[in-house]
Amino acid sequence: MAATRRLQKELGDIRNSGVKSFRDIQVDETNILTWQGLIVPWYNIINMSINMINKELTMEQKIDAILKTVMETKNDIADMKSEMNEIKEKNQMLKKKIEDMENKIDNIEKQQKAIDLIFYGLTETEYDTIEKTEKKILSIVNNIMEIKLDRANITNILRMVYNSINDSPPYNKGAFKIEINFPAEYPFKPPKINFKTKIYHPNIDEKGQVCLPIISAENWKPATKTDQVIQALVALVNEPEPEHPLRADLAEEYLKDKKKFTKKC
Repeated sequence: MAATRRLQKELGDIRNSGVKSFRDIQVDETNILTWQGLIVPWYNIINMSINMINKELTMEQKIDAILKTVMETKNDIADMKSEMNEIKEKNQMLKKKIEDMENKIDNIEKQQKAIDLIFYGLTETEYDTIEKTEKKILSIVNNIMEIKLDRANITNILRMVYNSINDSPPYNKGAFKIEINFPAEYPFKPPKINFKTKIYHPNIDEKGQVCLPIISAENWKPATKTDQVIQALVALVNEPEPEHPLRADLAEEYLKDKKKFTKKC
């Protein structure tokens, strides 16, 4: 499916471009065309990453903890390499045993693949595509996105879940879960975004539908990437556009009495 291939590439592009505005991506179990996740304001990403280590530690302690972990990991790797070299020097026969073990592992993996093909009803090509997609998705965790993936349902990568965390007033009181649904015709047709968490916003209605120009039918371009849509959504949440409202009463309140509007948020 063209949409699947396009989205697989975009996930890799999001990682390579350093997009950090979304976290906690979840791949839905039944529909690969939908994403959900957390919106993270640009200025709060570093603090979030540090706080994930331990909220009770000081900055120096956090840095020390990171450095200590890195050094311990390097030492562990060095020790393992040294031990491996000693084993090779003491007994070359182990090489044959290792080769035998690798062959057994390879055979087990082939058997497991055969079982998966039957159990999930997949072709060889579909299985290989899913396996590659799984590796690409899991690699996005590098301080950009955290993915919860169910291998049994990985064929549904076109449906993902994000949660929005915002520290910019007035939307700094919680997280907003959103859902991005990609049509089967993607990228020739735009995705649809829906807020699963209620939000008091002039550009987002009571049903969670959002007025985002970049994904409107008249503005959508097949070359538009998911990371661009994400950036546009984050910007809209941070800076409402009352001139294009879905909720006219909120837009009017935002323009005439911003203090009252902010309090209600």
